[in-house]
Amino acid sequence: MLAAIAQSQQPPQADTTDVALFLIGDAGVPRVGFEPVLAALQREVAATPGERVVVFLGDNIYPRGLPDSTDLAARIEAERRLSVQVVAAESSHAKTIFVPGNHDWDAERPDGLAAIRREAAYVRQISHNTVLFLPANGCPGPAVFDAGTRVRLLLLDTQWWLQAGPKPEGPPGSAGCPAATSADVVDSIRTHIATAGGRSVVVLAHHPIYSGGAHGEHWNIGDYLGSGPVLLLRRMVNSPQDFRNSVNTAMRQALSSAFDPLPPLLYVSGHDHGLQVLTGRPSAHEPLRYIVSGAGDYDHLDPTRRVDRTRWEQRASGYVRVDFYKSGTARLAVHVVDAQGGTKEAYTETLQ
Repeated sequence: MLAAIAQSQQPPQADTTDVALFLIGDAGVPRVGFEPVLAALQREVAATPGERVVVFLGDNIYPRGLPDSTDLAARIEAERRLSVQVVAAESSHAKTIFVPGNHDWDAERPDGLAAIRREAAYVRQISHNTVLFLPANGCPGPAVFDAGTRVRLLLLDTQWWLQAGPKPEGPPGSAGCPAATSADVVDSIRTHIATAGGRSVVVLAHHPIYSGGAHGEHWNIGDYLGSGPVLLLRRMVNSPQDFRNSVNTAMRQALSSAFDPLPPLLYVSGHDHGLQVLTGRPSAHEPLRYIVSGAGDYDHLDPTRRVDRTRWEQRASGYVRVDFYKSGTARLAVHVVDAQGGTKEAYTETLQ
């Protein structure tokens, strides 16, 4: 796996890309007619040669996932919100994967499992089975996707850990899930990292393990004054979506334990509406970097602050790109998007 770090503003000139990853989260309320972030993503993916993988990191449909057909008006709008994301990635012929988030689970309501299965079925339908929705069936994962010769993606449904209503669970193999208990998920993550061979492992999920965003542990009620009633109310409620909740803490601790003794290269999430790069500690069996890419809709943002692990953060819309080269190096770039769909690389780093 990649170990050392060097700052770089330009990709290697004499290297060949094995696979390019595009990582975008919380894109579930795109603007009607023209969504700047999706337009920028579509343009860049189409201009990138070679193998490309686009991963949507959950909260693919705000506010409550894909309703059933009895709620016609809400269903039509939800279909639009999801369809434009599918089209933006699929039109460039990139492999596209959707990971579920808490809003896709009917915003944690009892209909969540049915909602997540409806969304997966709709993605399959409109893409003619070319776009993946992983993990499948409301299972926690990890689902495994090997890209190129250099990369292994492990995709998780972290809302499974937090969902209070019906969800697949039980002994291994029950409810159609290869891993259906917390312990089985942890063991499976370890196994898939250990068997990755020369591939760099990237773990992809909706919920972060570390973050300076609105769901993080470093905020108090006073920080939300002036940020609007929704954020203030959320912070007054002990929600499983926030770090300070005991269920959320248990999930993050369990996932962290899965990285011992072999950590992945990156842990990438959404959930917090901003862009962050945070330092991991590989010597302590942590990923090299924790990345938060939850800014997939223009100006759909929350406050973000620096914390002890922060290398870079910005309250800005955009997405993250990671290029893996055949030589063994990789390049991380955070792309900030403006209202016209223009992009700039606001942060870059070479991993080698």
